[in-house]
Amino acid sequence: MNLSIPQINKIVRMVFSDPQAKINKEANIVLFDYGVLWYRGYITEEENYARISQNSVDKILSYYNADRLIVGHTIVGDISTDYKGKLIRLDVDHYNNIASGILIMGNKIYKAKDTGQKELMFEKK
Repeated sequence: MNLSIPQINKIVRMVFSDPQAKINKEANIVLFDYGVLWYRGYITEEENYARISQNSVDKILSYYNADRLIVGHTIVGDISTDYKGKLIRLDVDHYNNIASGILIMGNKIYKAKDTGQKELMFEKK
């Protein structure tokens, strides 16, 4: 649909601020199985989700002039990468593990734990 990030954010705000809002074509990209908030095909292949291809990941990154995607909402065992390092899986099971996330400092991306430990994942040159 060639929507910009501000357009997507506007749709998300509209949908979540007014549950009775009319669901239009654009709102579908947010709300449903293949929407930007619910699609799990970056991480897993299931009955409802085909796994996204490297080519599609590259096209998305190119369109938004981005280096990588950071994805949550699908629990993984540890913060990890896929698609040649262009995707970071972030949603660890924080109920059973030490809470963790990523820390972006300048041109470096670290895995970070709530204990203060950090491990370098990427350094952009």
